[in-house]
Amino acid sequence: MLDLECDDLVNEMFSTFFSVVRDDNPESVLSAMQTIMIVVLEESEDDRDDLLLVILSALGRNKSGVTQAARRLAMNVIEQCSEKLEVGIKHILISVMSGDNQLIKSEIDYHEVIYGICHCALQILSGVVPYLTRELLADQLDTRLRAVRLVGSFFALPGANICEAF
Repeated sequence: MLDLECDDLVNEMFSTFFSVVRDDNPESVLSAMQTIMIVVLEESEDDRDDLLLVILSALGRNKSGVTQAARRLAMNVIEQCSEKLEVGIKHILISVMSGDNQLIKSEIDYHEVIYGICHCALQILSGVVPYLTRELLADQLDTRLRAVRLVGSFFALPGANICEAF
């Protein structure tokens, strides 16, 4: 589909999957959605920021309009396609954290995205941690507090060896 330049259609399909998936859907439906998304991503030749933003926007613990099923679906897709998506996700997160891309910053809560990625593809965060360190040292109180909460959430994860990973 991406080879046929149906980018908008693919974005809409992914958005639709995230908006309609529910916890009470049969496992076969969830599996089919996940398989379709993975095949589309694996078959694509380029990383597209707009498609990555659709996926990343489904991550977030307390985001209104995003169900836990949508969050799980996004995390499963990221986990299965982590090698393919790693460069694009790092690029998006670093550009937002460094302040280079305010437009994307308004579309996603990058702290929640980082928290979600921590659950499914920790290796993606290797290039992002220095920017998080910068936020921990920031003069702006709200930025520093959000970074502290995120790092605290990392350490509170059961069975996670964040210190060893980084």
